[in-house]
Amino acid sequence: KTASKLGKLLGAQIILTGSFFEMFGTFRIDARFIDVETGEILKSDGVEGPTANFFKLEKQLAFKIIENLEVNLKPEERVLINNSEKNQEISYQAALIYSQALELLDEGKRQRALEKLNVVLLNNPAFEPAMTILNKTKVETTSNETTADEKIYRGSGDPLKGLNVAKAEEMKIGNYYALIIGIDNYQGEWTPLKNAVNDAKAIEQLLRTNYRFDKFYTLYDENANRSAIFNQLEWLVENVEENDNVFIYYSGHGEFKTNLNKGYWVPHDASTKATSGYISNDDIQTFLAGIKSKHTLLVSDACFSGDIFRGSTVSVPFEDSEAYYKKVYSVMSRKAMTSGGIEPVMDGGKDGHSVFAYYFMKALTNNKINYLDASQLYNALRIPVMNNSEQSPMFQPIKNTGDEGGQFIFIKK
Repeated sequence: KTASKLGKLLGAQIILTGSFFEMFGTFRIDARFIDVETGEILKSDGVEGPTANFFKLEKQLAFKIIENLEVNLKPEERVLINNSEKNQEISYQAALIYSQALELLDEGKRQRALEKLNVVLLNNPAFEPAMTILNKTKVETTSNETTADEKIYRGSGDPLKGLNVAKAEEMKIGNYYALIIGIDNYQGEWTPLKNAVNDAKAIEQLLRTNYRFDKFYTLYDENANRSAIFNQLEWLVENVEENDNVFIYYSGHGEFKTNLNKGYWVPHDASTKATSGYISNDDIQTFLAGIKSKHTLLVSDACFSGDIFRGSTVSVPFEDSEAYYKKVYSVMSRKAMTSGGIEPVMDGGKDGHSVFAYYFMKALTNNKINYLDASQLYNALRIPVMNNSEQSPMFQPIKNTGDEGGQFIFIKK
């Protein structure tokens, strides 16, 4: 009905509408031709594929629409469309931020538009459209860009510097707990690892030094037995309160039993390769569902760690704004970031760390903003890990644990 009303206002006979849907890294775009007079859908087309191929999907749909309209393109026009994807290989989230920047420019809010363009270029320095606009637009703030209710921001060196992000106390942030587990040595048949404990200890030190965490609990090698891990998870269930935040890092062996279709952590005292000595992902999910925190983030650097994801989930798209940080902090989250899917992952890598741990720490170390949510951290490490290993990191809500679309936020000291 809305499309018909709009079409009549424009004096059109047919109107083209579209919609998109994104979940679990899959993106779908649909287009519909609607008869303005009757509201009838005359034709519809859609494309689907990986979210990372957003621009390719957009181009495919454009050609389908052209065919539906029976438009005869000139050769140079077809070449122009085919080349439109060059220098535009950015994430869907970055594309959204770029679109918001263009809207701000149309509204005359140049300084805020520049801040968003800098966010896009932070991880996509070769994205030519954003760079072109930055080069053409003078950095200045004029009185007609702001209203009485709008704060004036200075500088754009740090893409989030100057944003009116809610202060920690305004968001009623409780304690930050960290449980860090690293296992190199095993009692039984499992091959010793070289970097798991080193990774875990380095991440512990990085968080202690640079980020707000109130209490650390660590289990390394022989202290990371099955009973001790269960006891520590149970302690979190019994003691964590509703405004608290929990970060759990596991680095060690993982196992996937194909005949059971189930993944496991392998504790230090797993003397055989029988599941009775393991900790199943089902057990982990039960504990994570029982922890009463506002936000829980599990990071697992182990083989087959991606098995912990399965089920329908919804998350909030990233936007660098005050409203975004307030929203994602106010809504519960139970998410996991894993070094791979249901696949083996590398123990060795770079500078005495696994590839995943190296880029995980690099992203946290290079972070210049006060508030960094887990999705931003994941976006910073995903491509480097994939480019330097055979594994594909994953970041999703954990099934059946109460995730409502929020985000764990790392707060710099």
